Amino acid sequence: MDARAGLCSPSESTRPRRQKARDFPFRATQEADEPTKALLRQREDLRHAVADSSIKDVVRLYDELEDKSIFNRHDFRLIVQCLHQHCRRLNPYLADPKRHREETDTLATFGERLVEDLKQGIVEPNKLAHVHLLGLFKEIGHRDSGGNFWEWLQAQDDSFIDHDVYGAAIELLAVSGTPLTDLEELYQEALTRFPGNFVAYHLSPNAIVPNREEAVRLPGIPISLLQGILTARLLHGDTRNAYLALDTALRLYPDQVPSRFFTLFVEERPLIEAYTVVAIACRAGIYLPGSLMKKCQSALRAHQGLGKLPSALIHPMIVRAQLSLLHMYRGAGNVFTTNMLSELIMSVSSLGLVKGLRAAPESQRRQCLAPIVRIIRHILTIAARLGVRPGIAAFNRIINELGPYSKELVGRALADAKGMGLEPTHVTRRSIMVAAGKLGDGEMLMATWRLVVQARNNADQKPDLVDWACFIISARDTKCFAFARQEFEAHRQTMSPEEQHRIDSMLESKDEGLPDFDSLRALDLETMLSQLSALQNDLHVFDERTKDCPVHQDFSSQKLPMTMLRPESGNPVPDKVQRTLYDELTTEQPKTGPADLGHSGTESIEQPQPTAEAALSAAPIGAPHRKSPTNIPLGTLRYENWKTMNWLLEQSAANDREHHRLVDEAIAAGTAPPAHNASLGLNRVNDLGTYGLSDTMGDERKPDSQRAMSEEEVKAWREKVLALRGRTV
Repeated sequence: MDARAGLCSPSESTRPRRQKARDFPFRATQEADEPTKALLRQREDLRHAVADSSIKDVVRLYDELEDKSIFNRHDFRLIVQCLHQHCRRLNPYLADPKRHREETDTLATFGERLVEDLKQGIVEPNKLAHVHLLGLFKEIGHRDSGGNFWEWLQAQDDSFIDHDVYGAAIELLAVSGTPLTDLEELYQEALTRFPGNFVAYHLSPNAIVPNREEAVRLPGIPISLLQGILTARLLHGDTRNAYLALDTALRLYPDQVPSRFFTLFVEERPLIEAYTVVAIACRAGIYLPGSLMKKCQSALRAHQGLGKLPSALIHPMIVRAQLSLLHMYRGAGNVFTTNMLSELIMSVSSLGLVKGLRAAPESQRRQCLAPIVRIIRHILTIAARLGVRPGIAAFNRIINELGPYSKELVGRALADAKGMGLEPTHVTRRSIMVAAGKLGDGEMLMATWRLVVQARNNADQKPDLVDWACFIISARDTKCFAFARQEFEAHRQTMSPEEQHRIDSMLESKDEGLPDFDSLRALDLETMLSQLSALQNDLHVFDERTKDCPVHQDFSSQKLPMTMLRPESGNPVPDKVQRTLYDELTTEQPKTGPADLGHSGTESIEQPQPTAEAALSAAPIGAPHRKSPTNIPLGTLRYENWKTMNWLLEQSAANDREHHRLVDEAIAAGTAPPAHNASLGLNRVNDLGTYGLSDTMGDERKPDSQRAMSEEEVKAWREKVLALRGRTV
């Protein structure tokens, strides 16, 4: 498929003309005949189905509606939007691949039918509906259908297509494998076809906003088109220009960038970068959906369980980063939910997995477990004040990770859960069996197994294979193997032959499990206690800053932890030096002056630059705002974003170099090259240290660096920043 198909538009006489809703013969001043009344009832039924998001009824009623001229282009848009939203709800919840494919095929078939009706003029064009259709085909994997639809759209007149449609098409083509050069040309094509009010200039990476202290009021800036090319660049590995696209969006709308911009970096970039990208959004008070925060927390916690990184600082680093993100997320006006709280508690519980802890002497284990338990209880206290309670999954993880150290902890976790009205689940009982096995408590295991059987019977079920696996492994650890075999014989008649074979294989297996490598490692007690103390201090800061419970926090008076790792302390560049370059790059300068820095990169646009007066004269009437929802002046926010983006550009370049090195090594060794590596950059925690809310309290009191930089140092730093941004002196 050629993404750069011609722009010629067919004449009106060559396109099928639908009977518009206003041409429909029914008039309010006339008595409607019975067929008309029937059509009106069908239309209302269809509208109700759309409002109720009942996709099956929407499909059925649409097919039954013989004369679709009864509804207008807005009805068409609502139908397609309902279809697209239903598709997005399917993806996280349908675990059965076959059922998922059946559902998506149904959506695709209906989407293709809507496209055909549009082509034949049966329904009126609606640009937002076209965006949703392209997004639907992208997300359900029917990219050929989407590509064909785009080829047809591209040849239509401007009533069918605009910047937003181009943006959606670029995203679709990007995931379909269209080369980045073609997508960049398509991006330029959109800017040329719809020039607007100096749109190409304003979307270029080196453009200057009319007033850095105020919100941009330029009409018609197609931010969704910028999102489309940002997506394409990320997926094709053009990291620098992807970040420059985000930089452009933040320059234009520092506190109003759509959340999708940030989601893309969480999905595609290493964790150390994704954390900072989300922190940028939170600092500005930008709304972020809970699903994005869940992705962040899940990605963070995955690094605890997988053991990809060897440092003993990894577990504390992950927990501190989670707490920092939750503080900033909530302070930005977003909602702190049960799932977020549960993820945090599960992450804290995973501190019980720190290397060497399980094999440490009893006295050292107690020294570590006591503060971990205090941290969890403090979190629960804060959450109760904020009106949030954890789910049972949090207590399951406490039992699973901390229960093996103390039977008392298992009892306390169960009592706390009961006090919050949470009932034990099958996972809870499995977790207790695991804890009993590691504690070597046979009585506890046998009592829990009886509860498993009873709960299954009460639900007209029988213990499943996972129940049996947990039971048998723990029975081996507690010397209750005879009891396990006795229970198997007692339940044999309720099992299928396959289940009998698999459980019998578990019982006959001589595998004692994986070797306990943890026993070969020594616990770094000093580091562990130091990090637990830092985490308790972080929690104290979180507690103090949330006591007034404002919708938005005043971040103008706070130093925020914008990075996962402690910032490098050696030879910081004075703010005065940074500000000088920032002013040169973001304000109008004499053409022969030091700011004539030139352009490079794929976004360079040769288009006349509007004057500030011309831009403001075209702005809509209305009082501009000068501060973010988090009370940061927009001029300050733009400057801070610029500095943070410089850090991201440098960090991402280093991560890409490391990734390329790993790929080259894999190819040389004849092994599969590594895919996207979320761990890149985190190994520097040994050199830099962890970072959290309590560390920023000390940073707030530190004066700006006053060190004198030589001319050579200033020149070298300027050249580095300009090179990172694709600009030359």
